[in-house]
This record gives sequence, structure tokens and C-alpha cells, in this order.
Amino acid sequence: MAYQFAHTQTYSRKGNGKNRSVSAIVNEAVREQGFCPHVESPKDPAILHGVSPAEIPQLIEQRIGQAKQLFPEQLKGKGKGIRKDQHILEGAVFSHPAQSADLADDEVREQYQRWRDDVVEWVKRDFDDRGLEFVSAVEHLDEAHPHIHAYGIPKPTESNPRMDAKQCHAGHAARAAEPKPNAKNTAFKRAMRQWQDDHHAAIGERHGLLRFGPKRQRLDRKTYTIQKAAAKDLARKIQVSEKMGDLTNEVGALRQEKQALEAEVKGLKAKLKALYDTAKAEATKIVSDPIQYIKDHFTKPVEDERDQYKAKNEQLERQLNAIRNTRDERTRIVVENVLHEVQQGHDQPPKNVPASPSESHGNDFTPR
Repeated sequence: MAYQFAHTQTYSRKGNGKNRSVSAIVNEAVREQGFCPHVESPKDPAILHGVSPAEIPQLIEQRIGQAKQLFPEQLKGKGKGIRKDQHILEGAVFSHPAQSADLADDEVREQYQRWRDDVVEWVKRDFDDRGLEFVSAVEHLDEAHPHIHAYGIPKPTESNPRMDAKQCHAGHAARAAEPKPNAKNTAFKRAMRQWQDDHHAAIGERHGLLRFGPKRQRLDRKTYTIQKAAAKDLARKIQVSEKMGDLTNEVGALRQEKQALEAEVKGLKAKLKALYDTAKAEATKIVSDPIQYIKDHFTKPVEDERDQYKAKNEQLERQLNAIRNTRDERTRIVVENVLHEVQQGHDQPPKNVPASPSESHGNDFTPR
């Protein structure tokens, strides 16, 4: 097989004779016993994105609860709720043409892993574009061909408060939008062909996969072989072109980095020149008049600092003398009052004692 295989469909929690339930498909995905009889030796899947499929049923119930809180009026009343038989999950599967047993070969494994990673990234964009929350993707390597299962839950919105998965599915949405009853199936198929074409343009061509197999195109073996070789050649050219694009981007980034470094070097040179010019000017002053230079840069600053200390010391002396004078005056008046009281008794009132500078400013001052 050298052609793409991609398929997607929707599921309900209840399921029916035509379609399996959500619990059935997630049990198969996690290789629950009894749900994968087609697999000879089941192995646990590798989770590539989001949660394990086993958690999806509980996650759906949580999202339903959120939808009821967001849109209580739209989901209230008979026939407006989210029924068990309503499709509420989309599951997609993508298979690679390599044999699982061949993944032991380094080249085959690298080709597969590049395809796998690209598919997961494509599903992220595809699900988001169609209103689905990408909740899980797993890898199965226990069947003939390695393949990926991806699961999306509809996002509750104004246009889809019931989280109807069919509104998000390309085919079902096209069928619902088609007004003519006899044209609905045609609309479904057309939309799904477009989905396959989009997937092939984004993934198949990059990895050398044909859009259709030989039976679909009714090709003989020789023609089909030629198509496969052409597809591989196209994939190789695409990958070379992408590598060239990466190199071009890298060269552009290096050029920008070089320009930034050149600008930084230019700025440093300008700073060094300014420092040099300043040092040269200072040296010129020293050589032309060393005595004046010493005075300007050493003697004068010391003299200025000395003058500042002298002025501050004089100010402190004046304040101290004022305090002393006030203290002496207070002491003299107190002594006169005591002598007056001794001589005259208490007939005459004592003279008022003036407040000291510290008392007038609310400070506690006790004369000595």
C-alpha cells in the first residue's frame, strides 16, 4: 500500500446496530480485552496527544455539564437536551503504508515518525477549524500497518449548544445543509472527498502517498508502479524544498544576528572613542599646566570640603553659645526669685522664667 488511508466518523454514547458506541470504540483503542478480536497480540497504545481514550466518556460528561451551565435555556425543555443516542464524538483513523514489522529499520521508522507527527499537527488544525476539541490521539503498532486514532469532542457554542458531532463532521454538515432530499448523499460524498483532498495536499504529497489506490483508478500494475515512483519523487522534492526553505530562514536569521552584532560593535566603538577623546583632553591639560590641573582636580575639592566643614562647625558653635546664654539667664533669674522669696515672703509674684530654645521647639532641655 502506497496510498493514503484516512477515515473519520461520529459516535453516540448509546450506539446502535449500525454504529458502535463511544465506550466500545475507546475500549478498542486502549486494547481492552474482548473489544479487539481482530488483533492477534494486542499491545497498549502510545498516547500522542491529550488523554487516554479510556478517559473520554468521563470527559464527555464533564463537557455536557459545562454546556448545560453555558446554555441553560437552549438545553431546557422536551427534545432540547443532549440525548444518549445523539452523536457526540468524532473519531478519525490514519494509516501508514509501511509494515509495522519494518519499523525496526531506521530509515523506515524515521519516515513513519515524520508522517505521524505531521498527521497529529494536521488533526489539531482540522478539528479546531470544524469546532472540535482535540482530546486524544493514540498510536497502534500491533496490527499490520502502524496507524493513529484521533478523537474530538464538539465544543459547546451558540450555534451548537447540544454538542452535536454531526454539525462538526464535514460530510454530515454538508448533508444537513443540502435542501434537496435526493441530493443529500451526493453532498455528503462531495464534502468527504474534499476532506480527503485536503488531507492529501497537506500530508499525502509530503510523504509520497497517492490519493487513490490502483483498484479505485482501475490501473494496471505497471502504471500504478509508475505513479508510486512519481509520488515518492514528488515527496522527495517537497522535503528538499522545505529543507531549502529552512536553510533560507536560517540564513536570514543569521544575517539579522550579524546586523545586530555589527550595530552593537559600532556602538561600543563610539563609546571607546568618546572615552579616548576624554582621556586625551585630560592628558593635554596635565601636560600644558600640571600645577593648575592638580589644583583643579585635587587641591580645590579638598579646600571646598574643608570650607564646608568650617561653615558647619561655626553654625554649631553659634547654636551652642545661644544655648549657654539662655541657660545662664535662666539660672540668674531663678536665683533672684529664690532670694526675693526669702526676703519678701510670698507677697510678690516671681518673675517669669524665659523658655530655652529647646523648650520653645518642644525639646526637653535641663540646664546644668
